[in-house]
Amino acid sequence: MWKNVLERFALEKHRQDDCQCTKRPLSKAIKAVRDHHLRMDVIPSDLVYFAAIWIVSTFALHISARLLGAKGGLFSSFVASFLGAAIYSFFRGSLVFQIAAMILWFLVLRFSFQVGWFRAAVISVVASFFVAVVSLILGVPLMV
Repeated sequence: MWKNVLERFALEKHRQDDCQCTKRPLSKAIKAVRDHHLRMDVIPSDLVYFAAIWIVSTFALHISARLLGAKGGLFSSFVASFLGAAIYSFFRGSLVFQIAAMILWFLVLRFSFQVGWFRAAVISVVASFFVAVVSLILGVPLMV
């Protein structure tokens, strides 16, 4: 639906600019409109995907921390989820890197929510469960 609305808007803008693309067939005109009149690639899809994961994981962390009685508010969850995404993006690869990333992630949770190692691990597992449920509901893979 939104794609059609954007294409109509783009075609209207295209016709107003009196561009040479209007003499082409409609499919080529829509492609030309996408290319130079309506910049659909201004925000890369990876950035939107990262923002969606960041928002969902922030609320998942916040809910799981509240359920387990941890201190820290929404801002702590916001920062912790960003740091977690950064940690796991830098420590990809072998098992050693994954273990190091997990330890750093638990360390971030410990300091963000002022909990011990065990509770940090439980918060991580519960938050992962919430993200998995939201991922299933939305039909979008939100877990790395």
